[in-house]
Amino acid sequence: MADNLRISYDKVTRGRGKVFLRITVDGAPEGSRLVASAQMATGGQPVPATVMDLGGSRWVLSVAVINLVQVALVRLLDADGTELCRRRIHIRPQAARLMSQMHTALRDGQAESIRNLDSRGGNAGPKLLVHNLIALEEGEDLRATMVSNVVGEEAAHLPIKVTVLSQDGELLADDHFAMGDSCSASEGNPQLFTRMYTFGVILPKQARGIVLWVSAEGEGQEDSFVTLEGFYADWLRGSWRQSVLPADQEPRYEQWAREHSASAEELALMAHASELLPERPTFSLVVPLFKTPLDFFDEMADSVLSQAYPYFQLVLVNASPEDRALADEVATYAARDSRITVVNLDGNHGITENTNRGIEASTGDFVCFFDHDDTIEPDLLYWYAKAVSDRPDTDLIYCDEDHLLDGHRVGPFFKPDWDPERLCAENYVTHLLCVRRSVVEELPELPGSEFDGSQDHNMTFLVGERARNVYHVRRILYHWRMHANSTAGGQGVAQKSYALEAERRAVQGHLDRCGIDAEAVMGGRFPTRCDVRYRFQTHPLVSIVIPNYEMRDVLGRCIDSIVRRTTWPNYEIVVVENNSKSDEIFEYYRKLERDSRIRVVTCDTEGEFNFSRLINFGFAAARGQYLVMLNNDTEVISPDWVEQMVGPLMSSDMGAVGAKLLYPDGSIQHAGVLVGGFSGPVAASVNLPGNAPGYYEWNVLPHRASAVTGACLMTKRSVYDEVGGMDEREFKVNYNDIDLCLKIQAAGYHVLQQNYAVLRHYESISRHGGDSRRISYKLSRELMAFAGRWGQVLSKPDPYYNPNFRRDNWYCALS
Repeated sequence: MADNLRISYDKVTRGRGKVFLRITVDGAPEGSRLVASAQMATGGQPVPATVMDLGGSRWVLSVAVINLVQVALVRLLDADGTELCRRRIHIRPQAARLMSQMHTALRDGQAESIRNLDSRGGNAGPKLLVHNLIALEEGEDLRATMVSNVVGEEAAHLPIKVTVLSQDGELLADDHFAMGDSCSASEGNPQLFTRMYTFGVILPKQARGIVLWVSAEGEGQEDSFVTLEGFYADWLRGSWRQSVLPADQEPRYEQWAREHSASAEELALMAHASELLPERPTFSLVVPLFKTPLDFFDEMADSVLSQAYPYFQLVLVNASPEDRALADEVATYAARDSRITVVNLDGNHGITENTNRGIEASTGDFVCFFDHDDTIEPDLLYWYAKAVSDRPDTDLIYCDEDHLLDGHRVGPFFKPDWDPERLCAENYVTHLLCVRRSVVEELPELPGSEFDGSQDHNMTFLVGERARNVYHVRRILYHWRMHANSTAGGQGVAQKSYALEAERRAVQGHLDRCGIDAEAVMGGRFPTRCDVRYRFQTHPLVSIVIPNYEMRDVLGRCIDSIVRRTTWPNYEIVVVENNSKSDEIFEYYRKLERDSRIRVVTCDTEGEFNFSRLINFGFAAARGQYLVMLNNDTEVISPDWVEQMVGPLMSSDMGAVGAKLLYPDGSIQHAGVLVGGFSGPVAASVNLPGNAPGYYEWNVLPHRASAVTGACLMTKRSVYDEVGGMDEREFKVNYNDIDLCLKIQAAGYHVLQQNYAVLRHYESISRHGGDSRRISYKLSRELMAFAGRWGQVLSKPDPYYNPNFRRDNWYCALS
């Protein structure tokens, strides 16, 4: 070591969870560099330390703010890596705080120049961006991205080491899982790559402060760290909770609702516009009354009589003749308006039979089913009439709704468009159900009292099965009152347990009429939801096609999970080998093929990664009637995943089914893809806990979607061949699965997100083969190609995404 060199420091300051020290080495040789490491003064646990070069023999050392004394070892190295001198520096957090306060008070410009230097473009190695602290059932999950510039493509794929400490120096985690890993070459320098590595770290418990320390495991690679001090960590937690707050719990909803309700001027215009509509149907609103509180009745009736659209009939079916006050109130209203029809029954015959008497007394073109204690917006019938004018073949209409609680509007339900699969799990249509009377008259008979409590659900099925068009008015127009005796409030369904059996009966009737071989089971997975359990008279061959490049252990975990957990008795696995070179993987292939259900086929993609070609090749080699494309970095969780995907595909109009995918921490990676109304495809519910129901149970119930991910997608061979398979020319790397789903829908089929089929997805562990620079280029080109092909779809609202949600946060935020 050189005796004439001395390491000294003259400025100490703090900022953003770090201590910064300005270090000087007088006479440091040209080309020399300073490196540092640190550990707790008590020994043992290493802690992060990074160095930024200021030039002129000056550097800045930064260490994390930890509530214990640290010892930093600073070493000066020459150009060959030989150590020239070293110094140990003790860093005491309280002393650093006092020094920083003093520099601030004295307005010390030199101290200010080094504070937070790393966040101001200083040469501090990789940049760390922390996105979320996500609450798990036990502990939490820290999500972050590392952005680094590296020379050479090999350096862009080095393994990453992640360590998390508490600010008390406790080791919280030294492992992580990858969520995304991409690199792109600089336009000016093809050897310089920018790497973006997104990852998650599962923390065992909530820490008051957190130090995140990341580095690439390779010689000459620099570390980076961030300190989330207690107040900032708490802000991140609160920000995440707010970002995933469902709209039905949005505290600002009532103000939003007032701002989005029709004004008096708008209602006057609607009244005038009603006379100009090409179709002016009459709506018969059927309201069964039974011991209705007079104030509820008055509010209900007034909401109908104040409609901007004038062509309606209000049918009041009074099933409580002993209630003289109610009968007098009904008679008073009927005397005021000739559009009111009164049906007086001799007693209560049950909600279904009472409703049937109202249907029989109705004279309108459409019959609307309206609860006696609810209200509607004054523009509801205008929008319903406009729906019929826009689509004269409309036979069923419904709208969005909210709830009335003690005079306040709460719990908005912004619904998706028509979705019979979701309707089997729950009656999401509910209010205000409106059906064409001629379709009802075509029914063999009106439903009986066995559907009491689920009569509207049953009617939705009966008419929906026959409807030429179902129209969803995407506006909050119905207010469902919450009180102790309603399904919407109090004990709800528990108070009306008979309704659950009626609902099960309604779903079973629908399945039977549609020829779907399945059993409706109430409370199979969720206490008040209906589970469709498919029955299989035969078990057709299902071909599971898995593209693979090297990755013996990753592929092994995937196939092992299929073989050990899959309960479907008749399947084959087709591994599509793509450009592997190692002896290890080919030895593994030979071992796999000892199982008669597993075959390995080789697809030559001429040295490039072309997912579409691999799938097309694998499907062509497969023998099954049902085809699954599956990433090799997945792992089966649900043993009946194949049954849950094959079942819906047995329907003649279902073309593709996707599974629910979880990150390694159990949070959601995929629960459907939204397409319309966005600049590109958007994954729904990402990062929410895997067992979180989501907005009105979007994450846990089966539902239609615009698209599903190709990481686990099942289709029928006949449908796949009909639409021409995956596009190998335009979508080699990305958007091929979304393009396929949209082609399937354009051909008249539907796409289902099957949330009962669950797999774990170790995303980005499996790497694309070939040149990363070319892949980066393809992603950009393929997005433009996708937008060019599906521009009209992107420009319209997604049918399963209500436009009242904001585009930047589908899950909760209001527009």
